[in-house]
Amino acid sequence: MFLKLSVLVRDDQSVAGIDDCCQVNTYQFEGGDWKTVHCIQWQLGELSGMSHIRKGVQGLIEQLGDSRVIIGRKITGLPYHIFDKEGFHIFETDKPISAELLSSVRRELVHADIEREFHTSASQKIRKTPYSPHNDGIYYLDLAALQQAFPEVSSKKALRQFMEEAQFQELHLTCVHMPPWLAHSVKASGMHIWLSDQEDGTCKVTIKKGIKKL
Repeated sequence: MFLKLSVLVRDDQSVAGIDDCCQVNTYQFEGGDWKTVHCIQWQLGELSGMSHIRKGVQGLIEQLGDSRVIIGRKITGLPYHIFDKEGFHIFETDKPISAELLSSVRRELVHADIEREFHTSASQKIRKTPYSPHNDGIYYLDLAALQQAFPEVSSKKALRQFMEEAQFQELHLTCVHMPPWLAHSVKASGMHIWLSDQEDGTCKVTIKKGIKKL
């Protein structure tokens, strides 16, 4: 995972920007240490037109092979957008090239990748509609977590069809606030509702269908 990092360098082997780069070194983490695996002579030189810059950067990307991390003193403008579009992780630094620098970049990448996988996994587990774990007519939905993971999902989108069509006895919700339309719907339907503010700022809502008197 992120075993190869490419660095823009000057003649003196210090970290370069796009404008003063003359070489690109690719380092690979192997056997617990960083080793130089490629040194590409590359510079934009006097290429100032957009088509020339695009051609120069695309040519570099082709030579970098499976390295998708680029480090430089300053990477901006069209080169930045090209690297970004091609899926590169872009880092800027004015520190000297060292194993410590390369390892710190790799740690940041690994951490970000783990965070992304965690949130993706968590989002996939979030229910988008009320569910009854025991199929006993008692339903639950964490609307607060749902809308945090999927901001485009409104309370109506998550609940309206359920409220109109589902056969349920109780509905337990966790939300940031009680949706006004839902409060009106519950009242109009003759159902009972209880609200309880939680210490974390959310609100627990319990909705129960009214009991018919004989």
